[in-house]
Amino acid sequence: SVPVEGRDEGLTSRLFWDQLGILSQDRGDLGAAERWYARSLEIKERLGDEPGAAYTYHQLGKVAHARGDLAAAERGYTKALATWTKTGNQQNRVKAQWLLDQLRGKPTS
Repeated sequence: SVPVEGRDEGLTSRLFWDQLGILSQDRGDLGAAERWYARSLEIKERLGDEPGAAYTYHQLGKVAHARGDLAAAERGYTKALATWTKTGNQQNRVKAQWLLDQLRGKPTS
């Protein structure tokens, strides 16, 4: 069944909203992508899903970056980086740090 607001708030629902965000982002509809990711983030934060929230912060950063909103992009990447550092996700932590460095114009190795 398709998750609807107010019903299935579990894993299926979170993945559903993320997938809608990805599809919208791929189609260039950044406003819709941001709305879907925000919905996913709301559920993840309420449920204490830190790794999932980090992914969504990262995606929101990418959407903001594509829109040219560098301050919002930095906020998203920074939140993702902090969570991935806290949870020990080294691979994603490195990705987030690289994006932050690119955004800030720092040379990367």
